[in-house]
Amino acid sequence: MDSYQRFKNGILQRRNLLEASIREIEEQHLADPAQSAGWREVLSRVGVALEDQLLRIAVVGSVKSGKSTLINTLVERDVLKRGAGITTAFVTRIRTNRECGGWVDLKPWGQIHDEVNRSLRMLPLPAEESENCPDVDLRRREDRERLRERVERVRREWRQAHGPLNPHFLVIGNLLEGYASIRDMIGQEAVRRFFDEQSLGDHQRFVGAEASAAYVRDIELHVPVSWLGEGIEIADCQGSDSPNPFHLARVQRHLLGAHFILYVINSRVGLRESDFKLLELIGTLRMTPSTFFVLNVDLDGHEDAADIRRLEHRVREELSWVVAHPRLHVFSALFHLLDLQGDAVAEFERPRMDLWRQDSGLATLTREGFAEFRRELVHRVREQRARVLCAGGLSRLCMVAASLVDAATLQMQFLDGDVKHLQESMGGLRSRQKDLQDTLQTLTNAINGLRDSLARDLDQAADDFFDPGDGPLVREILEVVEHFPVEGRYERDLSDPRRLVRALHGFYGSFRQAVSQHLIEAANGRIIDLAREREDYLANRFHSASRALWSLYARALDEYRGEAADFGIPLSAPTEPNESEWRAPRDLTPPTFGVLPEQEAVSRSILLMKFGLGRLSHFLTDLKGRMGASHAGDSRMARGRERFEDAVALVKSETCAELVHSFRNYHGAFKRDYLRRLLELGIRDLLEAFQCRAAMFQVDFGRLLEQSRQESENRLHKLAALSRIRESTRKLLVELEELSCAVHLEWLPAEAQASPEESGPSIPAGAR
Repeated sequence: MDSYQRFKNGILQRRNLLEASIREIEEQHLADPAQSAGWREVLSRVGVALEDQLLRIAVVGSVKSGKSTLINTLVERDVLKRGAGITTAFVTRIRTNRECGGWVDLKPWGQIHDEVNRSLRMLPLPAEESENCPDVDLRRREDRERLRERVERVRREWRQAHGPLNPHFLVIGNLLEGYASIRDMIGQEAVRRFFDEQSLGDHQRFVGAEASAAYVRDIELHVPVSWLGEGIEIADCQGSDSPNPFHLARVQRHLLGAHFILYVINSRVGLRESDFKLLELIGTLRMTPSTFFVLNVDLDGHEDAADIRRLEHRVREELSWVVAHPRLHVFSALFHLLDLQGDAVAEFERPRMDLWRQDSGLATLTREGFAEFRRELVHRVREQRARVLCAGGLSRLCMVAASLVDAATLQMQFLDGDVKHLQESMGGLRSRQKDLQDTLQTLTNAINGLRDSLARDLDQAADDFFDPGDGPLVREILEVVEHFPVEGRYERDLSDPRRLVRALHGFYGSFRQAVSQHLIEAANGRIIDLAREREDYLANRFHSASRALWSLYARALDEYRGEAADFGIPLSAPTEPNESEWRAPRDLTPPTFGVLPEQEAVSRSILLMKFGLGRLSHFLTDLKGRMGASHAGDSRMARGRERFEDAVALVKSETCAELVHSFRNYHGAFKRDYLRRLLELGIRDLLEAFQCRAAMFQVDFGRLLEQSRQESENRLHKLAALSRIRESTRKLLVELEELSCAVHLEWLPAEAQASPEESGPSIPAGAR
């Protein structure tokens, strides 16, 4: 990253030189206050661009694909425990930093209490237990014993039924198992424990096993990675095939803010159904061009390099169904991690490593694949950051430098010119400047009008999308609810009326989990697609509005500059705003929709009241009498089935009503918290693009004329200072243009010739 740092330092040095020139012209009392304020405002934005924004890389893939091993290889140390974390509910983030360290946040008792009882209410309730069980508290021994019995009973029933793995069962089991080792660290509020270089490995005590990780709310580790640079966040996301469907919602939320994705595919497993679901989401996010696919080779599972190449061809063909031109890199992350460790590699790993090294074909294949992957990753990181520096740094510095040259030229003209001639020119210049200011006000009014028009368009698009009757999303979700099937294991329980309510509660839990999974997989994907479409729509509208408004403003500018040129005052033309000046910010993302995952689960008795199943009461009260009737066999089963189906219909009806209500609330939040904020940010940037350029021409000609009339002993001194500032700034402007050419030739894809070597691009002499 040395070349990028040199490029960044070159911009920083020139910003400092411009600040020094502005300071000098102010100290000489030669700066117009309004114009000087405009320069400083623009330079402050350059400063923000020079502060490297956090660049996020998300590592995704199926469980056991080698994500943690790949991350360890990238950061060149065994920091993450390999093979851990299939049901954890957080994303482990590693940030490149100058020093090792980090922290882990532990959940407070209140959150743990809510998680346990919410999950408990979604487990099948044994018939012999009361419907209104009091909340359990893990801190009470008798409650833990009761939970262990329940978990064991659910485990046995699950084995017998061979149903889907219940994530609520996993939550309770992990919390119970990890209680003894974690309880003394938990508090009434969230507790943050810090690590330094010596204690960094202690983080595995909390996240190295599922039992302890169940108590973790968030974690962030810091390690230096010289080849990648600082300010990079690498996130180890949950597996795409995690047994808990709600983990996908967290992965979705994290991918929304990612700049790049590393998709890890295990060579033993290949691509599975869960991979294609995640790939579909990546496509919806418009992140496919920013995704690196890594075929993580298990060298023990392949005879030779030819076998791996055949597998590579097959995986590339499978990916091509959903990705037009996949960037597929083939190497063994474990090989390079162990290779980095050298003599420090663990004893049990050495025979394997020696065997791999002896096979020159395998070793060459993985070394070449990893070197290519690393080169491209470095290049893309540089490219991303260079975009920010060019759009937010170089263009603005050029604008300030050109304006400063004009200001110095104008000051020199008034200090060294004919007062009478200048007085004659001032009337025309003031008139043109007034026209320029009036045009800016017209543009401001037009941009405010654009805001109102775009707000109506955005609202209409959201209203159409979330319309329960005609909108595509809500209608589809309601149809899923209406046609959700009753599993055969619930059907079997209908033959025994004593199991009716328990079967209904079991159905409710299964139903709820399936609908939640569909909401996460389908609804959020559709909402994200809507968000990206609206972002593109705004970007296009802002770009077209910017061009149209600029043509109007440029006409007034040309008349102003022409008037100045008639009196021997040459003024440069400011740069035109372009589409790169507005992009949807990464930290503003649409809220995740998940009504059922976040909603409180209910017990059996509350279920009966909530869904209005009071009409079952007569069936339950005379149950005992009907049980003794000799003719009740088929009739009883039929009545039980009829009433169960009636109850299921009511469950679905009430759930549909609940979903419509939740979508209505989400609809309002989506417009208010996302679309409107997105619009306001874009309008703000569009206004600032014109205002900062207008500030370059805010000159008080009356003050200049007054200065020129004054007989001053230091007039020659001021003229010399202005001449020096003008010439140095002109030279600076040339160097800034050279820097802009250098970055376009080396990093930006429109003109890049090839990926750079590790040494990086050369920088013009003036940038060193």
